[in-house]
Amino acid sequence: MARIAYLSLFFVNAIAAALLRDISFALACFFTLTAVLSCAVARGCENCCCLLLFQLPFYIVMLLATLFIPNSFFDDYAQVARVASGAFIVLQIVIIVDYNLRDYFLDKIEAAAQDEEARQALLEADTTDAAPKSSAAVWEGAFLGLVCLLFAGAIAGIVLMFKFYADCDLNKAFILITIFAIVLLTVMSVLAWIGVGLLPAAAVSCYLVLMCYQAVHSNPDETCTGNVDRTSSSHVTRSVMLNSLLAALTITWTSWRTSGTSTHLLSLTSSSSQLRDDRKHELDASIGDNEADDDIAGDRAAPQVPEHQFHVLMVLSSLYMAMVITNWGSSNG
Repeated sequence: MARIAYLSLFFVNAIAAALLRDISFALACFFTLTAVLSCAVARGCENCCCLLLFQLPFYIVMLLATLFIPNSFFDDYAQVARVASGAFIVLQIVIIVDYNLRDYFLDKIEAAAQDEEARQALLEADTTDAAPKSSAAVWEGAFLGLVCLLFAGAIAGIVLMFKFYADCDLNKAFILITIFAIVLLTVMSVLAWIGVGLLPAAAVSCYLVLMCYQAVHSNPDETCTGNVDRTSSSHVTRSVMLNSLLAALTITWTSWRTSGTSTHLLSLTSSSSQLRDDRKHELDASIGDNEADDDIAGDRAAPQVPEHQFHVLMVLSSLYMAMVITNWGSSNG
């Protein structure tokens, strides 16, 4: 009975992995078509907007077509998905840390410093008096505290990996390579000609430790993980949850950033004509009052994200989804 239950579970996992692989391929084709159409609309091909009506039927057709595609094709698809997943892993850190968290702290620190200077100039405060604590110092402390917390988490992860997963040379090599990469990133981040700061390096260090943990924990050699119980599948579930949450956070942030910009994909005007209109409005506002100038400056400061950039990210995330859920293309998931 135990053998029958095991075989049943194996076939269920295999069918589920194949189904998820097919859905991933259909989604990748769907978002590839959307990215191509968005690029065409952005370049002035306004008639391509009519093709947007065929996106959902195209996805359904591709999903049904995967039932007739031979498995040999999906073996090659898995290889492509592995490479694309590596690119998506790098983009996750770049999008979340560099374009969101770091800029958020720097903007808060700069705004607090400007407010403090304006307050001192307005009140003509005496520098000999005890001035209240600047809010810029609070944000700087929060920035430094987050950097220290991330580095502490990375160091703690390395210590735990040395304790539980350093029973063979392969795992030791993975851990030592991770340490070398963390030191190199930290040194490069403080160089003036790079100028990215410590926060991206700290976040990437934590992510490298997470990737190293998944690598050493998934080592098929049982002698390399002698101190860890590998009989349960809880480690696979944790890995899938962590990767899925991080991917969901990346896609959510990119979606919000894209929706916050002016979208020309569903409009009947091309991006070139829209750009001319924006320049005309800015020129008209330049001779208006200061309030209008502030509005234009605020609009200019908003991040402008091309629609095709979001769709390309969705293509990569579709490929990454197949790799994460199917245990990087294994037949049994």
